[in-house]
Amino acid sequence: SRAEKLIANNPENENNTEIHRILGEIYYNSGDYKRAALHLAIYQEEERKPLRADVYELGMSYYKIGQYERAISALQKVTSQQDEMTENAYLHIGNSYVKLGDKANARMAFSAACKTDFDPMIHEEAKFNYALSTYESATAFGESVTAFTDFINEYPNSTHTPQAYEVLTDVFLTSKNYKAAMKALNNLTNPTEQMKETKTFLLYQIGVDAYNQNHLAEAIDTFSSVIDCQTANAPIYRTESYFWRSESHYKMRHYDKAASDLQVFFEQANAPLSNNYVPAFYSAGYAYFSQKDYAKARNYFMQYVNAANQKDPTYPDALNRIGDCYFSQREFVNAEKYYAQVIATGASGADYATFQRGYALGLLKRPNDKINALEKLVRDYPKSEFADDALYEIARAYQSKNDPNGAIRAYDDLMTLYPRSPLARKAALEKGMTYANAGDYQKAIDSYKQVIDKYPKTEEAYSALDGLEAAYMEHGNVREFSEYTKNLSKKGMKVTIVKEDSLTYVAAERQYMFGNYEQAIQGLSSYVKNYCDGGRYCSMARYYLADSYYRTDRKSEALKYYAALTQSESNPYIEEACIRAAEIAYDEQKYKEAVNYFKKLQDVASNTEKLNIARLGVLRCSNHTGDSRTCIEIASEILNDPKSAEDVKLEARYNRMKAYIALNRIDEAAQDMKVVAQDMRSEQGAEAKYLLSKYYFDGNQYEWAEREIVEFAGSSTEQQYWLAKSFVLLADIYMQREEYFQAKQYLLSLQSNYKNQDEIQDEIRERLEIIEKKQQEEVKASGLL
Repeated sequence: SRAEKLIANNPENENNTEIHRILGEIYYNSGDYKRAALHLAIYQEEERKPLRADVYELGMSYYKIGQYERAISALQKVTSQQDEMTENAYLHIGNSYVKLGDKANARMAFSAACKTDFDPMIHEEAKFNYALSTYESATAFGESVTAFTDFINEYPNSTHTPQAYEVLTDVFLTSKNYKAAMKALNNLTNPTEQMKETKTFLLYQIGVDAYNQNHLAEAIDTFSSVIDCQTANAPIYRTESYFWRSESHYKMRHYDKAASDLQVFFEQANAPLSNNYVPAFYSAGYAYFSQKDYAKARNYFMQYVNAANQKDPTYPDALNRIGDCYFSQREFVNAEKYYAQVIATGASGADYATFQRGYALGLLKRPNDKINALEKLVRDYPKSEFADDALYEIARAYQSKNDPNGAIRAYDDLMTLYPRSPLARKAALEKGMTYANAGDYQKAIDSYKQVIDKYPKTEEAYSALDGLEAAYMEHGNVREFSEYTKNLSKKGMKVTIVKEDSLTYVAAERQYMFGNYEQAIQGLSSYVKNYCDGGRYCSMARYYLADSYYRTDRKSEALKYYAALTQSESNPYIEEACIRAAEIAYDEQKYKEAVNYFKKLQDVASNTEKLNIARLGVLRCSNHTGDSRTCIEIASEILNDPKSAEDVKLEARYNRMKAYIALNRIDEAAQDMKVVAQDMRSEQGAEAKYLLSKYYFDGNQYEWAEREIVEFAGSSTEQQYWLAKSFVLLADIYMQREEYFQAKQYLLSLQSNYKNQDEIQDEIRERLEIIEKKQQEEVKASGLL
C-alpha cells in the first residue's frame, strides 16, 4: 500500500520504475496476476536493463490472465540461457500457442522445453505436451509416433501414460509413414494387445506402399509376412494381401504365382466383401491369358464383365480378351461377337477389335465381310497401328476371292499410306507375285524390279530376284535377266554365289537356334565378313550375331552390329536393333549416342509400345545431356498423345519441368510443378513440391510458400530429403518476417529429426548461427539482465 501511495503522490519520482518492479513482484507472489502484469509491463517499458526474472514473471502473469500473445512475447525474451527458467518459459510458450490454436508453434516450443531436464515435473509435462502437439499438428518425420513411444517408455507410471497409449494406438492407425510407425511399435517395451493388432495393419500398408512405388520384391515379402500373421484382424488383411501379392507377381511376370495367389484369394470367406473382388477376376484373366491357358482366362474375363461397371476403362479390354481367347481356341463365331461389342462402344481398343473381327470373318470364309470390316478400320482409324495390317489382310481377302485387281489396289494403298511399315516391303513383293500368278509377266517383272530398287539387300529383294528369274523364264527372255543381274552389284547384292552364301548362313544359324552362342558367333562372324554387304542373309546374320554377343554379355560387340542394322530402314530387325543399341549406349552413359538410336526408333516404330519406348528414351537422354529444348519438345509430344500411359506422362512432365527451370522459364515450370507435386509420396512429386514452394518464396509470396510446405509436411511422405529442404525454406520464410524464435525452433526440430548427414545439416547450422547473432543483438538492445 505504501508503494501504491508513493506512485500516486509522486508521479515524477525517479524511483517509480523500481517501485513498479517491487509492486509487480508483490502482486505476482500473492497471485494477483492482472495487477502484476500492469506494473511489470511499465517496469519493462521504462527500465533500460530490466531483470530477466521480472520479464519472466510478466510473461507468466500474462499467461495467467489469458493474454497469450503478450505472454509469448515476454517469455521468448528470457530463453537466452540454458536453465530452469528457460525450460518453464518454453513450456508456457507452448501452452500459450495451444490456447491460440497455433499447434505448429506449440510443438516447436514444447520441443525446446524437452531439450533440458532441470525440473523433472516440467520435463515430463513438456514431453507429454510435445507428443500431443505432434499428434494434433502436421509433422513430417514421424515425430508423433516417436514422441509417444519415448514418453511411454520413459514414464510408464505417469498419470498421462494411459492417454498416451490411447492416442498412440490412433497414431499408428492414422500415420501414413508406416515404416516409422512400425519401427516405433517394435521399440515399444510393453505394447497393448490392440497395438499388436495394429502391427498387422502397418505391415499391410507398408506392402501397399512398396507396390505403389514399384518395389515389387519388397512388396511380395511384406505381403507374405501379413499372410503369416495370426492376430484377430489378420483375416481382413490376409485376404487383401493375397490380391496385392498376385499383382506384384504379375508385374514381375511370375504369372503362375499370380494365378495361384488369386485362387487362394477367391477361396477366402471374406473375399466377396473386398473392393478388389471384381478387379481380381480381371487380374486372374490376365494371369491365365499370359500363360496361354485360354479356357481359364476366358472364364475369369467373363466373370469380370458380368460384374463390372461397363463404364470402367478395363471393361472393353476384357471383352477384347474374351474375343482373343475364343480366337485362340478357333471359335471364330464367338470371337467375332465379342469384338463386335467393343466396336459398338467406340472405346479404346475398338481399332484392335475391328482388325480382329475382320480377321475372324476371313477365317469364317466371309471375305466380303472381312473386307468391309477392315476398310472401316482404315477409314475410321487411319493412325491406328493396325491400319497397315488391315490393308494387307484386305489384299489377302481379295486374293481368296480370286480378285487380283482388288488385291493389287490394297497393296498399292499400303505402300502409299504406310511406306515405313514392314508390311510395305512384303506388299511390294506380293504385288509382283499377284501379277505373275495372273499371267501378267511384264507387270510382274516391273514390280519385282521395284522391290529390288526400293529395298536392296533385304530378304524381300532376294525373293523378288527369284520371282524375277521365274518371270523372265516364263516370258522367254533369260538373257535379259542375266544382263539385269550384272548390275546388281551396284546395289550391293551378290547373286553369283547364292548357294555357298546360303549353306554358310544356315550352318551358323543352326548353332544360334540351338543356343550355342559361342559357335554361332564364329559362324555368323565369318558369314558377315565374307558375304556382307550384299549377302542374301546379311540382315539376319547381323541380328543373330548381335543377339549372340548380347546374350553372352559382350554388350560393346553387340552394339557394333545393332548399330549397323539401324542404318537401313528396309531390314526387318531395325526396331529391335534400335531398342537394343539405345539400351546398351544408355547403360554405358553414352547419352548423345543413345539419343540418336531412340530418335531413329521414333521414326520407324510400328506400334504405340515402341513409339513410347522411343519417346521416353529421347526424353531421358535429353535430360542427361542438358538438351532442354529437345526435352521440352518430346515431353510435350508425350503429354499431347492421349494413348500415353499415365506413368509415362508423369515422367515427361517432370523432365519438362526441369528443362523449363534450366532455361529459366520458371512460370512455365511452375505449371508442371503443380501437377507433378500432387503425388508427394514419390521422389519426383516431393521435389516438385519443394520447387513449387521455392517458386513462391522467390516471388515474395511467403504465405503461398508456407501453405505448400505445411501441406507437404502433412503428406507423411517418406521423401525425407525434399521435406527437409522445405523445412529449411520454412525457416527462411520466418527469418524474412524477422520471426526468429519460430525459425530457430523449426531448425532445431529439423536438426533433431533429420538423420542424414548431407548439405542440409550445413544449411541448418548456417541459419542457426545467423539467428543466434540476431537474438543476441535483440537481447543486447533490450538490456535484459
